[in-house]
Amino acid sequence: MATVYSVDQGLPQSTVTSLHRDNEGYLWVGTGDGLGLFDGWDFHQVRASTDKKNSLTNASVRGITASADQKSVWVGSDD
Repeated sequence: MATVYSVDQGLPQSTVTSLHRDNEGYLWVGTGDGLGLFDGWDFHQVRASTDKKNSLTNASVRGITASADQKSVWVGSDD
């Protein structure tokens, strides 16, 4: 049985542009309107902000990958 997730369940946007599962089992979901982090129960949204260090610079996520040491997640956007 498959579970369907949408904006109603906390996904930033219904159009998914990229996915990445990190070494701790979290699912990173890139969308056209931000980044969602799924912990197995809930989505936590990461939005673009000029006020926060290490924030998205643009809401449109195009790719997600891990660093070589698997300790960081790198997110590519339109900027």
